[in-house]
Amino acid sequence: MIELFRIRQNDIRQGSTKGIKAMVKHGFKKYRAVKTKIDGVTFASKAEARRYVELKQKYNAGLISCLQLQPRFQLLPKFEKNGQKFSGITYVADFMYVDEKGITVIEDVKGFRGGQVWKLKQKLFENKYPELTIRLI
Repeated sequence: MIELFRIRQNDIRQGSTKGIKAMVKHGFKKYRAVKTKIDGVTFASKAEARRYVELKQKYNAGLISCLQLQPRFQLLPKFEKNGQKFSGITYVADFMYVDEKGITVIEDVKGFRGGQVWKLKQKLFENKYPELTIRLI
């Protein structure tokens, strides 16, 4: 099984989706994230769940307010061109809250900071919402 994983890692580095499909088929996660459930909420990783616990403690202590999980931001609305329909693009952050200074904070817990889709969505977000900044944890 470990040898299969090494081979698939090489496929991923070379940009092949074949490796990812094989990893999922054999029970591997793309980024080895382990889903974790706290307070009836399922988080995509242990790191995200830990951050939730930290933010919840700050919220209960009154250090932050308006804590939201999985806030959605429309980056591009759906549209139609020449009879072809295009779906919109949405960015879903992990957390959003207002800190003690009154600043709205958008947080995303990332174990892996690469990825072309993430980089594109980050650029679209920064362009459309210049008053907000994504904080990577």
